[in-house]
Amino acid sequence: MSNVLILLFLAALVFQASSDSNKIGICHGRVGNNLPSPNAASLLLKSNGISKVRLFLPDPTVLPAFNSTGIELMIGVPNENLTYLASSDANLAVNWLRSNIFTFVSPDQIRYLVVGNEVLYEDPFYSRYKEY
Repeated sequence: MSNVLILLFLAALVFQASSDSNKIGICHGRVGNNLPSPNAASLLLKSNGISKVRLFLPDPTVLPAFNSTGIELMIGVPNENLTYLASSDANLAVNWLRSNIFTFVSPDQIRYLVVGNEVLYEDPFYSRYKEY
């Protein structure tokens, strides 16, 4: 009986993996030399079947290039905004979303917001983690 359960589990795992094979994603950064324009990059990604992209920042020069492409976006919240957004009320956070992201790309395309990319706690701008 246990062998049958293991086989069923493996079959389900293989089925799930095969159904997600076209859902490849990449990280799209803007630090480098000789980078393609945001429009050229989004067209290249779409033409190669890339359906998910992580943008490290909500860059207003990059976001419009991904609008209406069907590519799902994971967008990083800048570290300098973390303290402000965490300590403000929900309305201020919603206003930040509207002005920094939804102005440039449809909310339906946003899959995740990511926080904490290389946050350095030694920086006096950030509050230290307190143990209780």
